[in-house]
Amino acid sequence: MRRQRGVACVGAIVAVSLAAVFSSACGEGAPSYRLTVVFNTSVTQADMDEVSHILRRYDSGAEMLVTETFPPVGHATLRTGTTGFCDKIESDLDSLSSVQNVSCERLDGGSAGDG
Repeated sequence: MRRQRGVACVGAIVAVSLAAVFSSACGEGAPSYRLTVVFNTSVTQADMDEVSHILRRYDSGAEMLVTETFPPVGHATLRTGTTGFCDKIESDLDSLSSVQNVSCERLDGGSAGDG
């Protein structure tokens, strides 16, 4: 009986430790942001891939969904603790020739420029 409890406790500790590692690696606890990227008519798939790559610099799990309109619009929700995230990402993406407009909104009620 004692051995079974010991194994169960070790298993629980390992599970909790792994959950802590994964949650910190995934940015859990960091503010969430909704990002909309309006591309222009010169956009290519490579341009959209470049935007996705930039987003993953801030949140490695970020995925951008692109509408089937033309020009396309990309939508992503990210978690990042980067200070001034909205200002930074808007600057990064506005500098791309394929991007017409970028909007960023903090979802948890904080200021969009806060991180």
